[in-house]
Amino acid sequence: MAMRILLAEENQQLAAAISVRLKQQGFDVQHESDGIAALRAA
Repeated sequence: MAMRILLAEENQQLAAAISVRLKQQGFDVQHESDGIAALRAA
């Protein structure tokens, strides 16, 4: 089972690049565009 990461980043291009790299390393990535949304998703 993959480790899960919650990524809070408002810059969509940066979040996409980080997500790709994390997924390549075997992580399951959930992206939220701001801190409030990330806290709700946690």
